[in-house]
Amino acid sequence: MSTNYFFVSSPLHLLFSSNLALRHDGDHNIVVLMPRENRQFSPFADLLAEDKSIFDEVISFETGHQRSKFAERRRRMALIREAVLQRPADRIFTGTDRRVEFQYAMHIASRVNPDVIGNYVDDGMVSYLGHRSIHGIAHRYIDPLFKKLAYGWWWRNPLSIGCSPWISEAHIAYPELAHELLRSKKVVPIDRLGFKDPRFIDLCRRILRSRNVDDRSVRNVDVILVLTHDSFYPDADAHLEGLINAVLKHDPSSQIAVKAHPRSEKAEIYAAMFPEILLLDSKVSMELYLPLLKDNCVIIGDISSALFTANWFNENTRIIAVSLDNAVPAHVEGNLVRLFQGLGIPQTNMAQLPAQLAKLPQ
Repeated sequence: MSTNYFFVSSPLHLLFSSNLALRHDGDHNIVVLMPRENRQFSPFADLLAEDKSIFDEVISFETGHQRSKFAERRRRMALIREAVLQRPADRIFTGTDRRVEFQYAMHIASRVNPDVIGNYVDDGMVSYLGHRSIHGIAHRYIDPLFKKLAYGWWWRNPLSIGCSPWISEAHIAYPELAHELLRSKKVVPIDRLGFKDPRFIDLCRRILRSRNVDDRSVRNVDVILVLTHDSFYPDADAHLEGLINAVLKHDPSSQIAVKAHPRSEKAEIYAAMFPEILLLDSKVSMELYLPLLKDNCVIIGDISSALFTANWFNENTRIIAVSLDNAVPAHVEGNLVRLFQGLGIPQTNMAQLPAQLAKLPQ
């Protein structure tokens, strides 16, 4: 029996890791929860521990009471060393190989098992566009030197996430669109069938219910409007009203839901403006809703990274990207436009949105 460790730092990492753990059913699968920016993962830890149908063991690195990030990492490294020495790893998965915890785990694991395999799990846009500072001096030289001095010479610098020497395999949603540095690894396509597994669906359902989200109402939605941060729009209220009117112009009977940005403060305003619209909890990651949507649900959003993961869990998901004037820097939008074209995602503007909806297969 092989032993696999899954280092998880976000809901997206958790869902992809769950998919991969189901593909390794029969192995001993251990999930390691590592919150970013002091966010707490204890709700996930409790949910995963109470049902071991996906992961056999849960290790949760909740933020301790250390006075510095350095001290906190040292505390976690000690826990990793204990775990990996007690149960040596055959594979270690991570959504970002820049995390010190993952690299240290590979360092310790490779001493015990020289054949341990480091695996990168798709982390979104960076897998396809590359790290934003890939050519920066600090990114290439200064930060790596600091980490080597602070933690150890085992630190390996990935020019882009997933590309460090610790990584042998990259599990990618769209291998043909992956960044050229990632394509130097053994690229393995993520199998969407895992997202249909009843154990996976049940995990998503239980996570949503732990946040007091009625998953049954999500299943009845015809259209989801995905919004980026309020500052993205000259007038966020008018933008949302325009989207809703365009959808209702196409089909007045549409059941519409709105997923605002996690930092949006307009929930009460939107509830008063559109009482007939289902407002999805903005603090709950969009990825947790996606596996529960009905097959013919339409997702509409801006040409932005917020829309990019929408069809990862169901290749038949119907998605439309709506362009905005001066919404994002031109070089960023150009990259996103090319990615959306590669994925076959229609791109339109607000005025043409009803006509674009009419083109979708019924």
